[in-house]
Amino acid sequence: MNKLYETKKNFRNMSSYPAKIRKRLSVLSDKAKLLFGALTCEHLYPNYVAFQQKADWGDAQVLFRAIQAMHLRISDDISSSPAQILGLMDCVELAMPGVNQCPDPSSQLAKDACIITLSSLEYMITKDIESIVAVATYARDAVKISEQTQQGFSSGSCSATRPNTATSASMIREIRRQINLIQELSKPQTQHITPALIDSLRTK
Repeated sequence: MNKLYETKKNFRNMSSYPAKIRKRLSVLSDKAKLLFGALTCEHLYPNYVAFQQKADWGDAQVLFRAIQAMHLRISDDISSSPAQILGLMDCVELAMPGVNQCPDPSSQLAKDACIITLSSLEYMITKDIESIVAVATYARDAVKISEQTQQGFSSGSCSATRPNTATSASMIREIRRQINLIQELSKPQTQHITPALIDSLRTK
């Protein structure tokens, strides 16, 4: 497994947020947890697209295909084998920006989009809630990076250091999005996941 991916996943242990969101996620069914991951991947996917357009490097279609695989598993249309999922993970790792594709903070946003996609794919194999906890944590932190970027934040290095996670309006909105999504997914009527339900949840 990519060492950068493993290092970044370990960051989740440095904050109290993972414990809080883990408790909320624990009430969801396996499919609901995966749907939380898939919808959060969709939420960050535009960050990768924006990076690819700016850097003229990368392959957003790889992330798109990974998200499709999640939705197919959720809908029971196709059950990807572990080998197929691992193949997708390899492709996502290859599409993750490296040192040579790191001109500004937009690359960190693209990396986070890759990391949460990897974590969601990993969940399809392991059913380990920690993979979805990582999705929630990195999505929360990505909005801080986006906020810094919009404010003109810049860095001359490709450090893997995470942003200052002091509470901001953008982070509060992301936390609320996650909590609202979990609340909707925990309702009895959402136990049967339909395309209409998924479309409605995309606006949460």
